[in-house]
Amino acid sequence: METWNMTREQASDLLRSIRGDLQKTPLSILQDAWHHTLEKQKNTVMSLDAINPITVPSIVNKIMKMNSSQEGLSLNDIVALGNLIEFNEYAITSVQNWVKRDIRDILGTPKCGKKYSIDQAAVLLIVEDLKATLDFESIRKLLKVLFNNPNDDQDDLISPIDFYHFYATLIEEMKVQAHNVKVKSMKKRLEQSAIPYLTKMIKNKADERARSLEHLHTSEQDQISNALVVAVVSVQAAYYQSIAKRALNAAVYL
Repeated sequence: METWNMTREQASDLLRSIRGDLQKTPLSILQDAWHHTLEKQKNTVMSLDAINPITVPSIVNKIMKMNSSQEGLSLNDIVALGNLIEFNEYAITSVQNWVKRDIRDILGTPKCGKKYSIDQAAVLLIVEDLKATLDFESIRKLLKVLFNNPNDDQDDLISPIDFYHFYATLIEEMKVQAHNVKVKSMKKRLEQSAIPYLTKMIKNKADERARSLEHLHTSEQDQISNALVVAVVSVQAAYYQSIAKRALNAAVYL
């Protein structure tokens, strides 16, 4: 059975599509994610025609049937969605603890009856990414700057979905840039590390995205830019943690 997998950019597009911001439907975005999965798993012989209810995660079927963002998602739904995103390892018990204790004053109460809104789902995805480098006190301070009062969307510097989309697309850009820098360095036999160059590039790209929010003051744009850098670096840290765990399992258990 194939493991469904998507990038953060695809996940952010999915949330934006559900919210009604994109012309692309959730179905088409999920199909793109499926193709992405097949490309990564070179040994598969399956195609989209071979998809059946057994191979498709239940959360995917549920999202495809959602009529609007007002339906909301349960914590179980959000955890299931989060575990489809590369390098993520959600546990429902951990997320329940976040909601009750660690980020209660950031997430707020469910906004869609007993379920959470699409923006609240984005907050939980962001928290999972930030956990790779920050403790919960630091996460609360950072998200408080961006989203302010969780019960009032109008006071946000940027919506959770838009912030998630900003750093998700930046991560995909950096994947391409990192490859190009590596190839260029190999050709020129450069001895110096590419890390300072890529770090500067992350900051420049973060500044570009923040400056696009022209309704904000410069100081507020700087806050968003710095938060984007934190998020991108945290996801990179999660990637290396994932590699370390796989190597540990191979060394100890295989």
